[in-house]
Amino acid sequence: MQAQPQLPQKQPQQQQPSNLRTLGMTSAISLAGPKEIDHQRTTELQEVLKPYNVFETDEELNHR
Repeated sequence: MQAQPQLPQKQPQQQQPSNLRTLGMTSAISLAGPKEIDHQRTTELQEVLKPYNVFETDEELNHR
C-alpha cells in the first residue's frame, strides 16, 4: 500500500482591523505617510518631467 501524499496545510488568514480599507486583494505594506525627503524627490521628479509634457492640463483632467 502506497502512502498518500500530504497536502499543504492552509495558513490562517490574518485579521485586519475593520476600520482599515483594503483596495485590492492584500493589505498595504505600510500605513506610514510620506517623509519630507519623499516630498522633495516628488517635486524634483515633476520638474524633470515638465519639459516632456507628460502631465495633463486642467482641461484634460476635467474632461475625464
